[in-house]
Amino acid sequence: MQNSAEILRKAAQETPKTARRLFAVLVELIDNELAEYPDDWVVLPLKKILSEVSAKAHGERATLDPTATKRIVLSILRKISEARFGRLFMGRRGAVTRFVLWPDDEDDVSLIAALKDQVKVGTKKTRLLKRQFAIRPSHKIQLRLPQDLTDREANQFARFVLGLPSSA
Repeated sequence: MQNSAEILRKAAQETPKTARRLFAVLVELIDNELAEYPDDWVVLPLKKILSEVSAKAHGERATLDPTATKRIVLSILRKISEARFGRLFMGRRGAVTRFVLWPDDEDDVSLIAALKDQVKVGTKKTRLLKRQFAIRPSHKIQLRLPQDLTDREANQFARFVLGLPSSA
């Protein structure tokens, strides 16, 4: 039987960004459920999971296709469920689709721990690079930029600089 960390890595291979968001959302929702109902099952409705994944993507200024996101999330949850970590119940006859974990099951406890480890790995502290720029011979500014600055972020910063007030 595979361990939970391997299952999560394999499930995240095809769509790492969505998987990273999903894992972070699952950790948050599981922690909230366990805080409120410590001796009960953890029942996570698919609609709630999708809503939180979309909100996390929106917070990162990313746009998601709702249909594709639902397909990806369901695929990842199916892979986790097929490996006997948690259980995905598909909604039938008015019941909602939900992912269920049992805190008394040691496999589900190991899945929760692996999810938390995945989230920690994904949120490593970004290294900053210091850059100086001479606006005038007597005036320099110093910038601290992330080492992994993307083209999109650089363009966003350039638009910010272009929008600064000019001398009249």
